[in-house]
Amino acid sequence: MQEDELERGLISLRRRETGLRFVIGTYLACTAATLILWGSVIGRGLDQEGEHPLVLAAGFSGLAYALCFVASVIAVCLWVHRAHANLLAAGIEGLEFKPNMAVGWYFVPFAFWFKPFQAMRELWNASHLANENQPARAERMLIAWWACWVLGNLIANGSTTIGDITSPITVLDLTGYAFHLVAGATLLLIANAITKAQASEMSVHHAFA
Repeated sequence: MQEDELERGLISLRRRETGLRFVIGTYLACTAATLILWGSVIGRGLDQEGEHPLVLAAGFSGLAYALCFVASVIAVCLWVHRAHANLLAAGIEGLEFKPNMAVGWYFVPFAFWFKPFQAMRELWNASHLANENQPARAERMLIAWWACWVLGNLIANGSTTIGDITSPITVLDLTGYAFHLVAGATLLLIANAITKAQASEMSVHHAFA
């Protein structure tokens, strides 16, 4: 019965990872377009409240970026929950993070600066059957992902504090977008590696447990 649950979970995870790749891929494309277009607007010194075609295109790209960002958050939450649930279905013991809180920590003030990273590191180690006390094979990749995500958010928060939501786009804003671009691309690599690990190493471990 538990074996059937794990098999269904692995199938679901593969589907969610496919959806994640599509959504985040679209988000990355929108982020890159936003960077290029707003960078051109700033570089040419155009009036950001004007009706120049480049300004209008940048505005549309910013709207698409915001929509894709929300969609990406949903896709990431669905994938993270399923991946953590598979750990339980496989009978992995000693886990600190349950599926609900692995997602929930992203929305808890102050804790969202470090708890999601800890949960992702545990997910990586457990999926690869690695001891968390030993150096993780992807420690640098996990750190790069989280550092870029945190820096991007800090810059976005700082930019909002300095101005307001209607303030002109600045180079500081574009720097935050760039960090989020790297974070999103790195997260795709992490999600792909974890999904593949669960489909191979974890399923074999469960079969012989």
